[in-house]
Amino acid sequence: LADTTSSLGTAISGATSATFTPSGAALTTAGTKYYAVIVNTTGDLTCADTAYVQLVVNAKPVIADGSATICVGESVDLTSKITNYATYSSPAWTVGTANGTAVTTPTSVKPTGTTTYVLVAQNAAGCKDTANVVVTVNAKPSAGKDTTLVCVNAATNTLATSITLSPSLAGGTWSQIGTTPATATITGNNVTGMTVAGTYQFIYTTSAGCKDTIAVTVAPCAGCVKPN
Repeated sequence: LADTTSSLGTAISGATSATFTPSGAALTTAGTKYYAVIVNTTGDLTCADTAYVQLVVNAKPVIADGSATICVGESVDLTSKITNYATYSSPAWTVGTANGTAVTTPTSVKPTGTTTYVLVAQNAAGCKDTANVVVTVNAKPSAGKDTTLVCVNAATNTLATSITLSPSLAGGTWSQIGTTPATATITGNNVTGMTVAGTYQFIYTTSAGCKDTIAVTVAPCAGCVKPN
């Protein structure tokens, strides 16, 4: 290699043997380094030669960890949780550790419990880094079974207009889906004001954001209604 500086640098203390292994900042700092070795016949400084070695230290990628939160039964794309994922090559996904079970479809995983996925990938120079994606899996609630409320009194055309719902996983909130057949009133688990016959849809959402729905049908009163 040519002496790109046209001069020799500072001698490396103690490096007088036929072999030398760089260490420290020479290996931890990216860039190109040049090493020169001067070989001469002992006692004859006029008979010497210089050889050069170029050392290229490529930068190591820094892949940031990712995370995701899903509900039981849902899937998640792990690759979407890694910043600039498309810029890395030869990605390998495993479960738990870098030597864990391989993940064959990282674009769609469906863990049943909180799981750590490990990514090993490299940059264009072939240098590798490791990142973790922790997927937290929250329990999905049950809003209960679909229910039909029968007519209270056909003679007076009195509908059943209220119900107390019984969801699993306490602490969530109810809301009505849409406003038909009418807008109901929801207080805690109690629903009132279903004054029009038809099917009402309600959704129960936990504090973790997991959801389930229930349908409540208010049956019309059949038969003849005596006029006033």
